[in-house]
Amino acid sequence: MASIRKKSNGMWLAQVRRVARDGLPALNRSASFPRKAEAEAWAAKIENEWRTLRFGGAPNVPFADVLERYKNEVSVHKHGWRNETNIINRVLRTPLAEVRLPHLSELQFQAWADERKKEVSTATLRREWVLLSNVLTVASKQWRWLPENFMQRLDKPADGLARTQRVTDEDAAAVAFAGGYTPDCVPSARTQRAAAAFYFALETAMRAGEIVMLTWDCVFYDRRYVHIPLTKNGHPRNVPLSSKAVAILRQMETVRENAFVFNITSGSLDALFRKLKRRSLLENLHFHDARREALTRLAKIYSPMELAKISGHRDLRILLNTYYAPTVEDLAEKLE
Repeated sequence: MASIRKKSNGMWLAQVRRVARDGLPALNRSASFPRKAEAEAWAAKIENEWRTLRFGGAPNVPFADVLERYKNEVSVHKHGWRNETNIINRVLRTPLAEVRLPHLSELQFQAWADERKKEVSTATLRREWVLLSNVLTVASKQWRWLPENFMQRLDKPADGLARTQRVTDEDAAAVAFAGGYTPDCVPSARTQRAAAAFYFALETAMRAGEIVMLTWDCVFYDRRYVHIPLTKNGHPRNVPLSSKAVAILRQMETVRENAFVFNITSGSLDALFRKLKRRSLLENLHFHDARREALTRLAKIYSPMELAKISGHRDLRILLNTYYAPTVEDLAEKLE
């Protein structure tokens, strides 16, 4: 707190003293004013400037510079760098990116969140929120560009209900038809391979990113499994193959061009699947729903521990609460 006292000559003396800490410089400033309110206002201004590091040489740059630096120095070393880069690029197109650091506060982040929640689901907003919060933490603790993580003053968006969308055989058939895919076709078109990837996810419960990164040297027909060396949680795993999954892989061999089984990028798969679901009039269908559907079906065969080995989940609560989505009819059958 600043010290405000009245001097013998009737003037008000304001003193602001701070010891050097957390990378901030020591501060010792004082000034006299005819009115107490002026002294208090001056002291508040000095303290605020010290907190925002202006006396320590904080760059008077837009928040966009922080985002770019994080993208180039931090995100690039992460397994999920593509997703982080996409999120950061979206934020760079918002008014938030234009705010200069000395004027940055929690207010701009709340305004960003209020606008963003009109456009995306709560789950998406929470993922973007977590990334921005980490950007602020790095900028404040490591780079000393900011005094604090302003987002910690705000309430994170509440968890929405876990998605329970199932994929019916009719849904899968509609996607296949939209992509021109059949079990006996030569999948030379990208839409065919995108549909095949969706079917493969239904058989293996693999993530979209794992499917597009699957290489032929990780396919073991003789032992009926594929190896995923790098997963979302950083732990490799082996995924058993059903007869249908093997058939899809054999089908992909007919158009083999390089090391990648499905020969399609993550960005292309995302764009192509959005096109396929529009053609199929299945706008609410997500590619990731195939993973949930597969795990729900496999739960009839495997124990929870075995299912976790297949899915790669290290927390059974997430597996059971988010991905295992039996219908009431499924549960009723078990009573017979």
